[in-house]
Amino acid sequence: MKKKISKSLLMTTLITGLCIGGAQGVFAADDLQEFTLDPMIVTATRTEKRDLDVPATTSVFTHEQLVDTGASTVENALRFATGITFKSETIGEGNSEIMIRGKRRGTLVMVDGVPLNFRTGYYNLDNINIDDVERIEMVRGGGAVLYGSDTTGGVINIILKNKKTNSVTVSAGNYGYQKHQTSLQLGKLGIGASWEKKGAVDAVSYPAASTGKYFDFLGGEKTVFSANYRFNDNLKMTYDYSNHDYERRYNNSNGTPSDERLYDNDRNRVTLNYNENGWNATAYLNQGHIEYPYHYWSSGKKFENARLYEYEDMRKGIDVSKTFEFEKDTLIVGVKMDNESYDFSDTYDPGYSTKAPIKYDYDRNIYSVFAQLDHKFDDRNTVIIGARETWTGSSPDGTNYSEFTPQIQYLHKVRDDLSYYASVSKSFTLPTMNDMYGAGDHHPNPEIKPEVGMHYEAGVKHISGDHAWKLAIFKSDVKDFITEDSKTEMAINEDNKNIGIELSSEVVGKDGFSASWGISYSDPQYRDYKSNYEWKRNYGRLQANGSLKYQKDKFNVALNASYLYDRVTKGLAVETELRPYLLTTLHATYSPTKDHEIFLNVDNLLDRTDITSHTSSRYKTLGTNFVLGYKYKF
Repeated sequence: MKKKISKSLLMTTLITGLCIGGAQGVFAADDLQEFTLDPMIVTATRTEKRDLDVPATTSVFTHEQLVDTGASTVENALRFATGITFKSETIGEGNSEIMIRGKRRGTLVMVDGVPLNFRTGYYNLDNINIDDVERIEMVRGGGAVLYGSDTTGGVINIILKNKKTNSVTVSAGNYGYQKHQTSLQLGKLGIGASWEKKGAVDAVSYPAASTGKYFDFLGGEKTVFSANYRFNDNLKMTYDYSNHDYERRYNNSNGTPSDERLYDNDRNRVTLNYNENGWNATAYLNQGHIEYPYHYWSSGKKFENARLYEYEDMRKGIDVSKTFEFEKDTLIVGVKMDNESYDFSDTYDPGYSTKAPIKYDYDRNIYSVFAQLDHKFDDRNTVIIGARETWTGSSPDGTNYSEFTPQIQYLHKVRDDLSYYASVSKSFTLPTMNDMYGAGDHHPNPEIKPEVGMHYEAGVKHISGDHAWKLAIFKSDVKDFITEDSKTEMAINEDNKNIGIELSSEVVGKDGFSASWGISYSDPQYRDYKSNYEWKRNYGRLQANGSLKYQKDKFNVALNASYLYDRVTKGLAVETELRPYLLTTLHATYSPTKDHEIFLNVDNLLDRTDITSHTSSRYKTLGTNFVLGYKYKF
């Protein structure tokens, strides 16, 4: 039996928060980063730099901006970021998949610099509560030099608060939704907990083009617990746990059930970070355990627990770097050692099937060393040169990889509010062990190759007073890009390329108004081995996103939208045009006092039924849905 955090423990934490709410003076205030149009960014260069001084396409989402999206988790908040294509499954119950610049499985997602990516290249962003996040830094474009594998599209770094916000929140909405959470700061210890429930929804996907089958969502619950402890100013530890149970049914084209899947998903994450005198060392362990039994229908008869699918991922390692400061130079050198493992089993009840059980148990070590030199010629001109060597060892079948990934960036600061930059970099993504050895219906491909990409980018940033403008032109060419063939159900290599332009702006207006918007146009393509290696279109070409906010006295209202146009479905025999999606949210709060807040979040304001996936399983948006809640801060 796996250990779980019980509902009684969660309710005890919630009640404790309510009971000690009057003891305001006991807890220190949180230290959120102050909002500015030219924020400090760490992820892009591993050193603190103003956005204007960073030679890369960057975005920073403060805690306040994340809350204004109306999302309660990181996954839904990122829907409205420039250059990101949103994809979801079963009203947010599947693994997250963030596509940056047309690169599926090409985004490295980190929490405080620790990677979240597991064996399939996915991550569970819906387990991270917005209340725990200080800010999110996003760097678009290849980032292999500083962070290694999985960075073909870009890097997203979720930076958590050093201190919890003392609060209790209760909320509920339609479709059977409710969520209750609390967080407390007790001296050096911060703890938080939440419980969330979603009701059943029929037909959450359109019938698949090849089989006519579709999904029903049968409801689910999610429990999240988090804790952090700061030993001193230089040493801290964090721990997160989540348990996610939900069910969905796969139906035949005539509406009769085909199979029913009961998911039980547990995640644990522990990190220990030390930062002093230029040294930065992080030790981490990410562990996930997923099991789901299948109920099958055959000839009108239901077979309970006819199949059990179970796997456990684990990723542990250490990342150490040292920063040296000179008069005109900043040098960073580092080393990273990582171990990935997964244990998979797939068994059938003999009363239903005579298929032999499948059992995998694999692990491998990944090593890398890197160095980066930041040289200032003068107050206006800076060049950054870096390189990383990555190699693997101890693979089960002796298949090991090695790759050298250099990068050069140049920044020219015309004025204190205007800069130009250019960048050339190489990316490298390892095949996951799921790609190489298979899992369940996913067949092994021991011949799969690592992907290697070249990325070119030039841009301009103008940040002055209450306006910020950013323009970037980019091109990428990736050889042996790793994807999945829907017919053979195995990982394959196919070349991938994209060229595009991005323009974004933020404006802080008068009388409480502020706004931001972005436009991205690109032409993502892949070389299809099934059609004489012709180049074919991929995903969407034109994206526009924006937000409008009004804040005055006790009221705050924010409207967000994201539009994706000129879309196609990948993975079908015939390329299929998809209807553009338009995602919209409204977030409104009323705070009668500084300690009390009433909020309303409305999603899908226009009640559209849009497809939110780009493969043969065509998942669709939920109808207009709302959440009404109350938050008490103490």
